[in-house]
Amino acid sequence: MLHYRKLFPLLPITLSLLLCSSFARAAIYTVGSGAGCTHPTIQSAIDSAELNPGFDTVRVSRTQSWTQQALVINTNQHLNLVGGFATCNQSPADGTPTIIDGAGGAQAPVLRITTGTGGIVKLRHLTIQGGDEDGAGYGGGIYFRGDGILEVIESTITNNSAGYGGGIYAEGTGPNAELILSNNVLIHFNTARLSGGGVYNDGVEMTMNAPDSWIAFNQATGLYNAGTGQWQGGYGGGIQIVGGARDGHTYIGSPGVGGAGPVYANEARYGGGISVMSVSENAGARLIVYSTDAQRQTAIRDNFASVAGGGLYLWAEDRGGFIIGHAAVARLHNASLLDNSAPEGAAAYLARTPGLFPVGFSALMFNSGNNMPAALPCPQDRPCSRIAGNFDLDLAGDPTGGSVLFVDRDNTLIMDRTELSGNRGGRIVRAVGGDTTVEAVNTLWADNEVSQQVIRTEDDVDLLFENSTLVGNAIGAAHAISSNGRTRVQRSVLWQPGKTLVSHSGDPLFAQNIVANERQSLDGGNSPWVVATNPRFIDPANSDYRLRAASPAVDFAGSGGGPDLVGTDRGIDLPIKANRNGAGDLGAFERPALAPLVHNGNFDSNSIGRLNHWTEVTPGASSWTSDQNGIGTPGSGSIHVSQSNIPAPRVTARSQCIHLPGPGRYLLNGWGRSSANIATRDSVLLRWELRHSGSESCNAGQADASGEHFLPNGVVFAPAATPARIEVPESAWTHTSSLNIQLVVIDNGVTFPPAVSGWFDGITLEVESLDLIFADDFEQDTGPD
Repeated sequence: MLHYRKLFPLLPITLSLLLCSSFARAAIYTVGSGAGCTHPTIQSAIDSAELNPGFDTVRVSRTQSWTQQALVINTNQHLNLVGGFATCNQSPADGTPTIIDGAGGAQAPVLRITTGTGGIVKLRHLTIQGGDEDGAGYGGGIYFRGDGILEVIESTITNNSAGYGGGIYAEGTGPNAELILSNNVLIHFNTARLSGGGVYNDGVEMTMNAPDSWIAFNQATGLYNAGTGQWQGGYGGGIQIVGGARDGHTYIGSPGVGGAGPVYANEARYGGGISVMSVSENAGARLIVYSTDAQRQTAIRDNFASVAGGGLYLWAEDRGGFIIGHAAVARLHNASLLDNSAPEGAAAYLARTPGLFPVGFSALMFNSGNNMPAALPCPQDRPCSRIAGNFDLDLAGDPTGGSVLFVDRDNTLIMDRTELSGNRGGRIVRAVGGDTTVEAVNTLWADNEVSQQVIRTEDDVDLLFENSTLVGNAIGAAHAISSNGRTRVQRSVLWQPGKTLVSHSGDPLFAQNIVANERQSLDGGNSPWVVATNPRFIDPANSDYRLRAASPAVDFAGSGGGPDLVGTDRGIDLPIKANRNGAGDLGAFERPALAPLVHNGNFDSNSIGRLNHWTEVTPGASSWTSDQNGIGTPGSGSIHVSQSNIPAPRVTARSQCIHLPGPGRYLLNGWGRSSANIATRDSVLLRWELRHSGSESCNAGQADASGEHFLPNGVVFAPAATPARIEVPESAWTHTSSLNIQLVVIDNGVTFPPAVSGWFDGITLEVESLDLIFADDFEQDTGPD
C-alpha cells in the first residue's frame, strides 16, 4: 500500500493531467466566410461538435446572413451556440447578436434541440426569428425535448409561430429537464395557433430569475372549427405550463424590462399572461412568482384574455379518479397582478373540470406557504403584493360585469399582505362553492369600482375575512359582501357608508372585533365587539387608510394574524390609548407608534398633497414653498401665509383637527419666521382649541379650553423655546376629545394697505413623559373606549 505521505505530492500532477485531458476534448468551431472560419454553415459546425466529446462551442459570425435555417442539435454533451461575432477571428464577442432566421425555408423550428441526461445547450447573443412550424406543430423559434438543460442568455426570440410554443416549446422526458431564461432574454411577438404564445412548458422545470428579461407581446390565438363551431386551444399568451406525464414547474423572479414586469402585454383566449394546467392524475402544474430586485417588484402586467383569466388562468382536469393531489397551483410572493383584463377573471380565473370526486383542484396563493430561496422577503413599508388596475373588458373594449378574481367550485384562493385597489368589474371576488375556500388576511380592499358586490360567494363557500380593511369602493349593489356558507369576519374595518355590509345565508355568520359603518348585518346589534363608528383613517381623501392614533380600531383586539399589510408586527400597545379587548389593531394596518399626532406638520415635498391635512380657512391666504425650510432636508419646504388688503389684522390661514387618543399632558410646538423687513415683520402663532365633545370635525360647540402659542418671528426659522402645555385630565377626556390647531399671522407692520407674511414648519403635538403624567395624578385607563 502506498503511504499517504508519498501519495500527497503526486496529487497536483495527477489533477493537472486530468484537467489537461478534459480541456483537450473541448473545441471551438467558427462559422461564416473569410479568415478563421472552420465551417461554412451552422449545421455543419453543430454536427462536428456532436462528434467531438466534451465541452464544445460553435461561434456564429455575422459575415453572412443566416436565413432559411432549420437547425438540429442532438446531444448528450455540453454545447454552446454563440453569436455576437463580426468575423470568425474576432474574440471576444462584441455583443451585437447574430440573427438566425427560419423564414423562407422549411416549415420547422429554427432550432430543434434534443438532449439526453447530462446534455446541456447554451444559446447566447442570438436573435432567433422567422420560425414557422406549421399546423399543430411544436416550437416556432425553438423546439426543446429531453432530460437535459437548455439555457438562453442575452438573446431574442421573436416573430416565430407554431401550433404549440410560438417562441419556445419545451418538453421534459425525465427529472433533469430544465429551461433557463437568463439575463437580457426577450421572447416577444411570437404566435401560437393553439397554446403557449411565448413559451410552452410541458413537464420541464423552467426558471426566469435574471434581470432585464421578459416574455411580452406574444399571443395564443386558438383555432376555430367552423364545422363544429368549437374553439381549440388559445391558452397561455405568454406562458403555458402543463403537468401531464411529468410535473411542469415555472419559477419567475425577473423584474422584467424597466418597470413592465417579466410577463407583459400578452394575449390569449384563456390566460393572457400565463395559463397553468394539470391535465392528468399523474402530475401537477405549478407557477411560482417572486421578486429578486428590491427596486423593481415582479409583476404579471397588462395582459388580456378574450374569454377568461387576463393575468392568470388555472385549470385542473378531474377525470374521476382517486389519486389525490394533482393540481394547478400559482404562488405569488412579493409579486403582483397589475392592469390585466378579461371578460371574466380580469386578474385571475381558477377552474376545474367536474368529476366524480374533487381530487384535482386549482389554487392561487399570495404570500402563503414556503418561499423560494432566491426570493426577497416582503418589504417593510408597502404591501407585499398588489392586485390593482385590472378591468373587466371584452374584445371591443367594453365592460362586461365579470369579476376580477373568479374561483370556480372546489378551488382555493388565499391572500395575505395583499392590496386590492383600483380594479373594476362586476365584483372583485366571485367564488362558487363545493369545496371552495377564500381567505383574505392582512388585505386592503380600497378604491375599486364594482357594479355588484365587492365579494360574492355562492353554494357554500368557506370565506375568511381577517385583519383586513374594506373602504372607499364604489359599489353598485345594496350590499358590500354577499356570502353563502361558512363566513368569518374578524379583526377588521369595514367602512362603506350608505351600504349594508353583509347579506348572508347558510351557516351562521361569525363577526367579532370589527369597526364598521353599520353593525346590524354583522351581529344584529348584539355583540360588544362590533362597533359602528368612524374608524378615523389618516387621509381617506388621498387613499391613506392607515389609522390615526385616536382611531377606535387601535388597541382593540388580540394580536393574532402575523405582520400587517406593510410588515408591521401586530399587537403594538400605544401609550395612553385604552385597550378594548387587546393591544392589536383592527384592519389591514397596525399603527406602529403614538406619533405623529399632527400629520404633514413638516409640509415636506414628499408628503401627499403637502397641505392635504390642513383645511383652508382663509381662501388663497397660504401656499407651499420650497424657498424656505425650517426642518427636514433642504428644500423640503414650508407653508407661507401671505395676504394683502386684509380687512382685519389677524389672518387664520389653515387648521387641522386632531382627536386625542387618551388623557395626558400634550405639548404643542412649531417653527416660525417672518419677513426680513422690520416694518413688515408680523407675528406667527398656533391657536389651539380643546373640545371634549367636538364631534368628528373638532368644531362642535364652545371650546373647553383654548390658547395661543407664539412662534419666533425672526428672519430665519426657529422653534419656540418652550412648547404650549395642554392638560387633558382623565375625568374630562372622551372618545371625541380633540384639538383644533390653527395657523395664524397677525399684522404688526406699518405698511399700507395692511398685509401679513409669515412661514410655518415643523408643527408637532407630543405627549409628555408618561412617568411625569402618572406622577401628577393621571391614571391609565384600561377599560373600553
